[in-house]
Amino acid sequence: MSSPGNEFHVPPQTESAAPRRNDHLLLWVVLMLGLLTASIWWLLNQPWAGGSSGATDRVVVFAPAPTATTPTPVIPSPTPAAAAPANKHLAASSAGKSAAAKKSTAESRRNARSVAHLTRNARPLADNAPPKYPVAALRAGVEGMVLVRAEVGADGRPIEVGYARRSGDRDLDRAALSAVRNWRFQPALRNGKAVASVVQVPVDFVLDERAM
Repeated sequence: MSSPGNEFHVPPQTESAAPRRNDHLLLWVVLMLGLLTASIWWLLNQPWAGGSSGATDRVVVFAPAPTATTPTPVIPSPTPAAAAPANKHLAASSAGKSAAAKKSTAESRRNARSVAHLTRNARPLADNAPPKYPVAALRAGVEGMVLVRAEVGADGRPIEVGYARRSGDRDLDRAALSAVRNWRFQPALRNGKAVASVVQVPVDFVLDERAM
C-alpha cells in the first residue's frame, strides 16, 4: 500500500497547439482575401479604368471679338477659256478628296477593331457646341473657370450634370452648366463594353486670347 504522502499527482493535460495554428492560418487567409478585394476595387475606380473621377481636357471660351464691317471684294467672272481648266482641276480635287475619305474610313474601322479591347474614360464629342460667353460677364470684365461634373450614361448622354467647383460668377456657372447638359460624349469603355461613368469638364472663360 502506498501511503497518502507518496501519492503521484498527474498534471492536467494541455490543449493541443494544432487548433491554434489552424486558427492563425484561417485568419491570414481572410486578411489576404480582404486585401485582394480592396485592390481590385481600387483599380476599377481609377480614371483610366472608366472610374468616377476622370477629368476631360479643358474647354477654353474666349470673349467674342468685336465685329467690323468690311467691303465685299469684287471677284471678276472667269473667261470661258479659263473656266475649262478650273473645272478639270475641281473634278480632280473632288476625286482626290473622295479617295482620301474612303481611305480614312477604312483606317478608322481598322483602328476601331484594334482598340476594341482597350479601356477608356468618357470624353466629349468634338462637334459639341461650346459655351457662350455671358454678355453680363463680358461687360463686367469677369473671367473664371467652372468645373462641371457630368454623369454620362452608356449611350453617351448626360444623366445628371452639376458643379464640382464654381467660378464665383453666377453667369459663368450657368453658361458652362447649360452647355455641358446638352453635350454628347463618347461613353467610357471597360473591357470593350460601354459603361456609365462620371467625368469632370473644366470650362475656362478668358477675355483675352493673348493671355493664354
